[in-house]
Amino acid sequence: MAVIATGSKHSRNTCYIIAAACIIFAGWFAYDGWISETYQQENTVDGKPNTNLLTNRYIPIPLVLVAAYFLFASMQVARRKITADEEKLVLDNGVVIPYTAINKIDKRYFEKEGHFTIEYSAEGAQRTVKLRDARYDGLGLLLDEVVRRTGAQPESNAKESEA
Repeated sequence: MAVIATGSKHSRNTCYIIAAACIIFAGWFAYDGWISETYQQENTVDGKPNTNLLTNRYIPIPLVLVAAYFLFASMQVARRKITADEEKLVLDNGVVIPYTAINKIDKRYFEKEGHFTIEYSAEGAQRTVKLRDARYDGLGLLLDEVVRRTGAQPESNAKESEA
């Protein structure tokens, strides 16, 4: 049975929060810059808007663009997926890593820092991929499946068998 690690809900929700904050601040600045007559009178000198009023009028444009970027990024998070089936590991960027090509799995930092590294051979070269728990939900189960399928042993067991 295949184990799938999907895009992190934490990452998606962070993108939503940033987008919402940008939209709220854009509305606030736009209101002060274009609608609030009191604010406009306070920030006009000799019939010309000062720096504060100009900022409030034009800062909503980049804020809306940043909000759109983070909304788009939140949709991309939902598309992230890593699959570990019976024969291979398939990353979200389309890279396929057969279990037979995996040389080393470094999971020393998974518990504390939330990431592990897989070293594998592909096209005659050594490659490394680092997978982070902050980017994927269910990464612990995926790591257990990869370790089980590859037959990898913890470093302490490997040292004992060499002695």
